[in-house]
Amino acid sequence: MEINRPFIITKRQGDSLLPPDCEEFNEAIEDNIRFLQSSNIFIICAFIYQCIRFLYYFIHYRTTCYTYAILCLVIVGGNIFWIASSTYGFLGINSRSSSEIGKYLCLTSFVLAIRLITYFLVWALMQGYAQQYNILSKTRLLQESATQQPATTEITDDQKQEIVCGQLYQGTLMMVQAIIETIFLGVIIYFVVQVKKYITNYESNQKKKQRTWNLQASIV
Repeated sequence: MEINRPFIITKRQGDSLLPPDCEEFNEAIEDNIRFLQSSNIFIICAFIYQCIRFLYYFIHYRTTCYTYAILCLVIVGGNIFWIASSTYGFLGINSRSSSEIGKYLCLTSFVLAIRLITYFLVWALMQGYAQQYNILSKTRLLQESATQQPATTEITDDQKQEIVCGQLYQGTLMMVQAIIETIFLGVIIYFVVQVKKYITNYESNQKKKQRTWNLQASIV
């Protein structure tokens, strides 16, 4: 028995979730399914890479910018949850089960809410630390001016930490990523709702047909 694989980006013959000859078949919804499955594969690969990157940041900055390193672990945790959700969604859609797709819809909505809250809290915390390091840098400059210390081109370890951590805590790109992810997740949720209705309608019609067949068989 041939297994349909609706997750290939390029449309091919037989590449659909439902049989093309069934009355519920809808090519537009099938295109949405291909988009969802391709998106799930992309999310899994992209966020595995991002987890590795932020784990490296945690190891690299845990002694110099400890709070930033902890925030990296928080982001890794969120990414792992999204990877798990996308994996579940990939398998759930391929199972042609409306209940599994419904669970995937709930998971995706939860992912959206959690990521928005996490990004906002992390960004707010990073802005606070960025402001703190900027104040430290300005205070140090004022102290040096007041004591009239001779100008030097050497940078102390404390100054290096202030510069590096101050830049890390800016968090501008994080908010850009949060906006992009929100739009992306919104599109995914919209498509998942359509696919759930599509599969629910198919399951309902299949049950009606099964009852009709059973009735006819009992009469015969």
